[in-house]
Amino acid sequence: MLKSRVLIQFKKHIIDIIFIIALTLYGLKLTYGIESFIDIELFDETIYLSKGLQLPSQGLPSSAYAPLYAIWYYFLSHFADRATDLFYLNYKLLIIFPVILLYLYQRTLAIPNFLALGSAFLFLNSKFISINPKPTHFALLVLLTFLILMRIIPSKPSWRYVILAVAFLFLSFIRPEYFLSFLLVISYYSYQQLKRIKGNINFSLIVRNSYKEVIALILISGLLITIFGLPIATNNNETSRTWIAFCQHFGYLWLIRNPNVNLNAYTDCDTIISMVFGSSQSFTAAIAANPQEFLTHILINFLSYFDHFITVLLVDFQDYGATFNRSVRYTEFVLLLVVLGFIVIKSKLQKYALVANFDETIKVAYLVTIIPTLIVSILINPRFHYLIIQSALAFVVITYSFAQIISNERFKLRSIVPLKVTVIFTTIALFFFTPNLAHGWCILPNECLVERYINVSHNPLKTASTIAFIQSLNLSANQPTNFLEAEGGIAVYLSNNYQYIAHYEKQQNFQSFVQNNNINMILITENLLKDTRYRDDREFKEVRQQPQQFGFKALTIPQTQATLLVSENLFLPNPVKP
Repeated sequence: MLKSRVLIQFKKHIIDIIFIIALTLYGLKLTYGIESFIDIELFDETIYLSKGLQLPSQGLPSSAYAPLYAIWYYFLSHFADRATDLFYLNYKLLIIFPVILLYLYQRTLAIPNFLALGSAFLFLNSKFISINPKPTHFALLVLLTFLILMRIIPSKPSWRYVILAVAFLFLSFIRPEYFLSFLLVISYYSYQQLKRIKGNINFSLIVRNSYKEVIALILISGLLITIFGLPIATNNNETSRTWIAFCQHFGYLWLIRNPNVNLNAYTDCDTIISMVFGSSQSFTAAIAANPQEFLTHILINFLSYFDHFITVLLVDFQDYGATFNRSVRYTEFVLLLVVLGFIVIKSKLQKYALVANFDETIKVAYLVTIIPTLIVSILINPRFHYLIIQSALAFVVITYSFAQIISNERFKLRSIVPLKVTVIFTTIALFFFTPNLAHGWCILPNECLVERYINVSHNPLKTASTIAFIQSLNLSANQPTNFLEAEGGIAVYLSNNYQYIAHYEKQQNFQSFVQNNNINMILITENLLKDTRYRDDREFKEVRQQPQQFGFKALTIPQTQATLLVSENLFLPNPVKP
């Protein structure tokens, strides 16, 4: 009996199973060999990765710094031998898994399987794949998991909002701005209950029907907040994540408008803020100090928001050549406009109230996603990774709307091609249409219709090359290596023996900085040479020009413009040949 039920369910969902396998293969083809093309992402992504590796010894990071993402990295670390392997494993999984879940979520909404496959395929090939850092990709994975559970778990409709609220609370421990989404879902749920009371429904009956939901929400939320803390809480406003993000992104846009100022937007943002807003350390203080500059920043972000939103939706393979990439993007944009036009025209001709007949949970999920995303985008910057979740849900909304219109037609098209043939042809065709990030638009590994453009004068793997070069050196493992660099955390990918010394920590002359931090390895790159703390430091210049006099050996890193200064004390003696 059990086998027959399993067989029935298997036959019922055979096309879904085939399409999920197909999407997995598309993702594997897309990401195959990315280690030869995509470099290690430093700064933010490396910080998240290091927090995961340090989880057993350092514990969870603060609630505003993605503790769930650190747990995810720690889990993946059991399947990767080296930190570099962990980076690429995470990169691949956070492309493939969200796309599969996007397909599954659309199927729980009764979107036809071919439409769901097409939508997921377009999302797989959108700019989503190349956006860094990756915490929002992980947040999307978590949200889609909850949205699927919300649809498949048998329960009253009101329980769906409890699940949705918990989902956004989980998300807030990856991206703190979604704590507002959590509060908005709770507000909507409360509003729905108040409407029932005003509708003269028995109050005691409402309490009896909803007290389990409320208790469950309180217990789960209380437990999560007890474990991780409040995502909006900060120990010190001056070091709050939101203010730091504003500082850096304001600095970036301000320097574009003031190109003569020779500062770094990210490491010198405090200097820029003090120049523009004085001693301000909050948004209200900044507005009061210089409303014109603040409003200019807001306006630029607001106008950029819409452009960036469209950009995230479209295919973006700029490494295959500007003309090819532009042609594909324009084609997809026209296709998007045609679909939207079809939805609008058909809904009016059919007098079909599309919005009124929309699934309520989709509307709520999309709205509470857009609100915090828009606020963060306008206040800070519409960075592409901020827009990933709303872009993924946009694919769902468009596809769901299209499916609603199609299902409302009075006729059905009968295919003259057998379903099996259509499934096989579609999956194989989409496999060939799937590009490979490392090589190009290829049918086979060495048979590419459009090859990836390779700039022979540019090494796309500078960080990976630097890591490999340092690992090849015959250095002592008994001495701690205090590594000064301006790239953003290369030491994380070496070994536990390496300690990252951030270049922006320098507050005194160079020699004192080296001695106080026991620095015995220095990576000299363009970023370090241009930094205001080093470019005018006479002692730093002397060390670069005569490293031997200061106990350093200068090594040129192949395939890069970088020079590595290594303390003579770190080198092991060469073995004596018999």
